[in-house]
Amino acid sequence: MNALLAQFVAESRDLIEAASKALLDLEQNAQDKEQIDQLFRAVHTIKGAAGLFEFTPLTKTVHAGEDLLDTIRAGDVPFTSDVADVLLEMLDRCVDWLDQVEAQEALNEDAAAIGDALSQRLRALIDAPGIGAIPELSDAAPEDTALPWPDDVPALPVSGAVTLVTYTPSVNAFFSGDDPLRTVQSTPGLVWSRIVSPKEWPTSDDLDPFLLHISFRLVSSASQDELDAHFAYVSDEVTYEAIVSAGDAPAEGAIDEGLRAMAEQLLVSQRSLLASDQASPAEDHCTASVAVVLQRVAQAVSIELSPELDADNPRATIDQWMAILGAALRKPEPKAVAAPPAVVEEEQADEPETIKQTASPARANSHLRVSSERIDALMNLAGELIVAKNAMPFLAQRAETMDETGELVREIKAQHNTINRISEELQSAIMQIRMVPMSTILSRFNRLVRDMSRKLGKEIQYVVEGEDTEADKAIVDELAEPIVHLIRNSIDHGLEDPVTREASDKPRVGTIQVKAYQLEESVVLEVLDDGKGIDVDGVIAKALERGLVDQDKVNNMTRTDALQLVFLPGLSTKNEVSDLSGRGVGMDAVASMVRRLGGSISIFSEKGRGTKITMKLPLSMAVQRLMMVEIGDGLYGVPIDRVVESQKIKSSSIRRHRNAEMVVLRDRLIPLVRMRNLFACPDVEDNDILSVMVVDVDGRESGLIVDKFHPGVDAIIKPMTGVLSSYQCYSGTALLGDGSILLALNLREIIECQYH
Repeated sequence: MNALLAQFVAESRDLIEAASKALLDLEQNAQDKEQIDQLFRAVHTIKGAAGLFEFTPLTKTVHAGEDLLDTIRAGDVPFTSDVADVLLEMLDRCVDWLDQVEAQEALNEDAAAIGDALSQRLRALIDAPGIGAIPELSDAAPEDTALPWPDDVPALPVSGAVTLVTYTPSVNAFFSGDDPLRTVQSTPGLVWSRIVSPKEWPTSDDLDPFLLHISFRLVSSASQDELDAHFAYVSDEVTYEAIVSAGDAPAEGAIDEGLRAMAEQLLVSQRSLLASDQASPAEDHCTASVAVVLQRVAQAVSIELSPELDADNPRATIDQWMAILGAALRKPEPKAVAAPPAVVEEEQADEPETIKQTASPARANSHLRVSSERIDALMNLAGELIVAKNAMPFLAQRAETMDETGELVREIKAQHNTINRISEELQSAIMQIRMVPMSTILSRFNRLVRDMSRKLGKEIQYVVEGEDTEADKAIVDELAEPIVHLIRNSIDHGLEDPVTREASDKPRVGTIQVKAYQLEESVVLEVLDDGKGIDVDGVIAKALERGLVDQDKVNNMTRTDALQLVFLPGLSTKNEVSDLSGRGVGMDAVASMVRRLGGSISIFSEKGRGTKITMKLPLSMAVQRLMMVEIGDGLYGVPIDRVVESQKIKSSSIRRHRNAEMVVLRDRLIPLVRMRNLFACPDVEDNDILSVMVVDVDGRESGLIVDKFHPGVDAIIKPMTGVLSSYQCYSGTALLGDGSILLALNLREIIECQYH
């Protein structure tokens, strides 16, 4: 895909997202003029950009949507939910077409039929006379489907069927960079054309010379495909009729009637201008303007004007020119119908620039688009620098074992400090590049809430807080699917219908709130609703019924622990399976995705009041700070944000309960995990003092008994591959400065293994 097409696809996606947001906001407040204007500008820009490519169905459909929005802006068509439905369908169809363009640089074969149908539905909503769907010519022979020759069209030198085209340009055609007259005169196979005046002209006080009030009728012998290609940019402003020629042809060489009518009108207007007060002898620019117009009229009807314009007395020459033109227009000249005038050729040379300006208006953009491959390469360089930095302490340690190396040691340490500072600044800079606001995904769910609430007959408002909160792009992108599951569950499971809410003394309109904020080195995302809450007893009963837990475990559960059962695979509190929920895979999938990202998830609910689900994730998945511990002969890493504290305890302080070891720390009962036993390390003599690292996993604290503590280290965690990828107790590996491998522990899996 070439660069221009790739840019069109990317910018169109951004515009569609902006249009969707404006459309949903407009549905909440139909009188918000700013949102109407923003929606119109987005659709207008998409239409203009699509006109640069041969994607006629896309251009035609968006053009119909633009016309509908224009009538809404003018107050001629009221904005309703039904109108919003069709406009949202148009945006969805545009997304689908952009996917096709991105995949194959072309639209599917059914795009034309789909575009025609959708354009007709959009135009059916426009309450204005003379605007409707564009009829298409049948594939049957023209003689079988052609209409009789219209009375307003003179007999022409053609045989068989030709096409009568009615072209009604938009009144704002000039502001869109269109040139209707040139479009008509350059029509392939043009046989005849005429300018059609409006039934009623505006008064002189209301007449705006920059608005177009006329239309065109023309006859062409070209094929339907040629006409479609020619009028592609204005396809919604033309209609076609097949007509059969009849009557005698006009005399050969007669001036085209449409050009004659146009020339006569221009001649009258220029005479009026010269007779007005504006055309005083001192107003040279007015005289020069009239001269240019007359020259172009003469070119259009193939008449040679002589003599040359007299610079000393231009009025005299202009009078002679008007006499020549008047005489020529009163009787046919022995010449063929004029080709498009030279002025058209001059304007045609400027057309690409005009289209370019119309299609891609200058827009301020403070964001820089960066290829993800370049960011990944930069991140790999940062990882190598961190590895080099980690090598410095080992070199210093080796140097200290040598004699008279004090000065060398100091230099190495100073160099290490420098590398450390540079690497930290580089890491921070890269992280800032990768940081994106949460609004990039949170704003997408307005549409989800709207469509589901209409489907289920519920009234719901969607509220977002903390859209400016930033996180790593990889984290933000991965969050989209979990949030979809949570919002769907809130709508289907949590929020009641309006009647039930009113009976419970609640507002008819339910609320789904998504909050994002940064907490230390993590980003926290909360999804809240004010629905009926979760029936904890019902959750426990379902878990027991499906054999997901046993009664002994349930007896030892707190109410908070019981709520976490909703994250078990296969558990659903709905008795019926629908296309929205009930299969028992949604919440389990959410928990799995969050934990795969190195985060934690918890749930809190109060019956009758609502539910809150909290997801806590690292700001970045790239560089992590690990606390190193020694177990047996190996070094292992623990995410430092999971470490609560590190303690030395006496072995005599350990207590046993049901074959589980526990210790009391600051009035907290902490279960213990002996890591040497878990990793099947050789037994060692019992020590009176044990090293315990207290970690927090899903809101529960556990103590890991290790051999030694080591300093923390910044590391690039790489996923496990090969044979070790099946060992769930490891989350990845990191390379240390001395070349050794550090295994990062999956704390949740380790705790689960210990308890089960």
